[in-house]
Amino acid sequence: MSKRYKIMAGVLIAFLAVLILAEASQPEPINWFPGYGKQDKIPFGTYVFYEQLPEVIDAERIEEVNIPPFEFLLDTTIPKGSSYFFVNGNVYNDASESNKILQWVGEGNTLFVSAKSISQTILDSLWLNLSYYSETANLKKRPLVNFTNPRLKAARPFRLNKDVGTVYFDEIDTLRTTVLGEFDLIRDDDSSQI
Repeated sequence: MSKRYKIMAGVLIAFLAVLILAEASQPEPINWFPGYGKQDKIPFGTYVFYEQLPEVIDAERIEEVNIPPFEFLLDTTIPKGSSYFFVNGNVYNDASESNKILQWVGEGNTLFVSAKSISQTILDSLWLNLSYYSETANLKKRPLVNFTNPRLKAARPFRLNKDVGTVYFDEIDTLRTTVLGEFDLIRDDDSSQI
């Protein structure tokens, strides 16, 4: 092999080594997938929620439930005034399970659901209606979100720069419902202010 070929091979190997090193040192891309497990440390994960929950509620009063609600609510040792907390992308219960949950709530207990989709039986019983807005591909239509509680509300709403579907209640029972947060869309004339 001539000296010229050796130099070209050396330059090619050095170039490939630099390319491999540059690719290997790139930060891992952010995972924007929603995760609801207590180990999910991603932006839409619930790790921080699960870690902070014992700071808000006495840890001895928290019980993780890994069986269907219908089975769990058959337990007669559940103290009155308990709360059943669901956090997931979708919370679907059939009509009999939904009715069992609503009966349990009617006995003085609390149901909290954080989900994009909720069983129609529960929505109907609470006089709620969900609507979906997912046309966020246009940058000028990105959602703005904020809390309604004055202690939590930011001076300016938070702008979501990811394409996320937005679910909202378009009908609520104002006598029995507390609004926790609001969303709006950036209008063409708003984009210069955000």
